[in-house]
Amino acid sequence: MKKKRAFFLLVLVLLFKSSVLANCINDQFEQPLLITSLGQNPDGLMVKVVMEKLGVKFQYLPLAGPAELVGSKTLIISAGISYKGLAAADLKLADEIKRSRALREKAQMENLPVIFVHFGGKARRDDRSNQLIEIVAPQASYLIIYQDSNNDQYFTSLAEEKEIPLQIIEKLYNIRHIFSELLVEQS
Repeated sequence: MKKKRAFFLLVLVLLFKSSVLANCINDQFEQPLLITSLGQNPDGLMVKVVMEKLGVKFQYLPLAGPAELVGSKTLIISAGISYKGLAAADLKLADEIKRSRALREKAQMENLPVIFVHFGGKARRDDRSNQLIEIVAPQASYLIIYQDSNNDQYFTSLAEEKEIPLQIIEKLYNIRHIFSELLVEQS
């Protein structure tokens, strides 16, 4: 009987802590959002589609710079090199590194929360992509990572070291549910 009570109390405590954490996180990420893609990968576009379906106020600017942060209350950054995307935008890696640093610095200066996403798997975790990731991910307020993007446990270690909430998703269709909890179900 004591074991059942202890288990019941443990479940109640965990539910309460989960609820409190969810409310704190929801309060942190306000609208309107600015979504951008460092390295011109398609992850930002996937987030855009999800936001449209959720009815969230946002701007999607794949080439956003610090000036475009004005008026935004949350920044969503996807990072990872798409060589086709860079070529189509007539950009080089050095351009995206410079933009990454400028966005990071402006977000820090404005105390703007950053949701960092990486859905590209191992293919977008090469050395060049990692350069962009390492500029912005350590300062993120929240990490949403596709499990194949975390094959080396980089994001798990980063989240533990910097105490950043981390969501690792197994299926990409789960991003809608995560963003719904973070942005829409605010009380």
